[in-house]
Amino acid sequence: MTGRDIFRKIDSPARAGLLVVAFAAAAVLAVVALAVGSHTLALAGLALSIALAGLAAAYLIVSERRRHEAAELELTSEARFLESLVETMGSIAGDADVLERTREEAERLFEARAQLLDAGERPQRAPAENAIVIPLIP
Repeated sequence: MTGRDIFRKIDSPARAGLLVVAFAAAAVLAVVALAVGSHTLALAGLALSIALAGLAAAYLIVSERRRHEAAELELTSEARFLESLVETMGSIAGDADVLERTREEAERLFEARAQLLDAGERPQRAPAENAIVIPLIP
């Protein structure tokens, strides 16, 4: 087991928390060193606390940026889907055979097999097939 495995098991908020705790410990070390009168140790504690504060800030900025990019990517894909849906609805509304056009667009949008059933007809059951039946009332 390497040391890198330990850091992979710690989640992002825990890492940020560890950095903040280390910063606080270094700041306390600097204050205690000043109280004792050790200027060298106080300077080392102050330098360490400043370095850890900068590291914590940089870590939080980077992790929030990654989270923001992931959310932006998700919103972009949802927007594309909605644009496609609106485009599909427009093409369906202008078509003479609305039900058949709707079936074709459902197959295209959802990448699934769609079929129109007659009134009262039930779809054939296939093993391990998920299906949804939507009744259309004229």
